[in-house]
Amino acid sequence: MAAAQGASVVLAARNRLDLNTAVAEIRRRGGRAIAIPGDVADPVQVESIATAAIREFGRIDTWINCAAAAVYGRVTEVSLEDQRRQFDVTYWGQVHGCRAAVSHLRINGGALISVGSCVSDRAIPRSVRLRNTAR
Repeated sequence: MAAAQGASVVLAARNRLDLNTAVAEIRRRGGRAIAIPGDVADPVQVESIATAAIREFGRIDTWINCAAAAVYGRVTEVSLEDQRRQFDVTYWGQVHGCRAAVSHLRINGGALISVGSCVSDRAIPRSVRLRNTAR
């Protein structure tokens, strides 16, 4: 929708194939877009997304953070590695995106948008939880 309104779009995600498909569709409809494969849990990769946007389009007008990872199971059953990955993507991904964008947005103005799901503030059955051991 942003591309249809004339925005130049930088799409970033880990899935290169889906990114390329989305960029091809935007371009087919006359829009401007590039794909930057990357993992938001890695601040260096997130900074490379900002660098690519500046290199390709000259500036960042709007930055949208929209990434999450979900883990389901009892906290004692889900590996610490999986729990850390969830936090690295869902929390630190937002932080890395904000930090990468703000320095550019301060120069020219613009908007920073961080998206969370309804799961951000409500309990979901079997999402990592502690087992009630009181009897």
